[in-house]
Amino acid sequence: MSKTFNFDTQLNNYKSLGLALSGGIDSALLLYYLLNQDYKIKCYTLIDKNNDNNRQAATDIKDLIEKKTGKTVEHFEFFEYEKDHEQGKREKMTEIWTNLFNSNTIDCILTGATQYLKSIDDKWNQGDKKKATDTKWMKGSGTYITYRPFLEHDKTWIKQGCDANELTDNLVKITVSCVSTSTPPCKDCLWCAEKYQVFGCY
Repeated sequence: MSKTFNFDTQLNNYKSLGLALSGGIDSALLLYYLLNQDYKIKCYTLIDKNNDNNRQAATDIKDLIEKKTGKTVEHFEFFEYEKDHEQGKREKMTEIWTNLFNSNTIDCILTGATQYLKSIDDKWNQGDKKKATDTKWMKGSGTYITYRPFLEHDKTWIKQGCDANELTDNLVKITVSCVSTSTPPCKDCLWCAEKYQVFGCY
């Protein structure tokens, strides 16, 4: 596994890049690759008002990756939302990204979205069904452009990238995959199952 990642050259057409920094390992690795290749990045983290366990994780990730690369994130901001938002989380994200685009804050949003592990049966029915129809580059409703550079890969590939860049040990300690509102990690959800199968911990 190479220590670097080759971004689509189309990314160079955009001057103000935003990253959806979820607090998980996928977006953490994406932030590392972006900063390590001198991209200027603004990070945005969505926080469930009833479950903010990814707030500290996102902050710790930013600090770790900045220290590791010697580069800094241009801007870091949290957006709170209600889990039971009538449109759902994906639609709430669309609303936030659209506002950022309309205000000329960013002109491209990147996410660390990956495919679910085929070896895990989503018995919980928690996976995002729309992911199957997503593409690496997608024009959102309204004006914004989304780039998902890791979309063709899964957590196994993510671990290879983390290992190659000596990030794994630190990231597994500070990242959050579980979205349980009680006592995460719940050890019994799709995200916990994926993280445990690949990284051997929750």
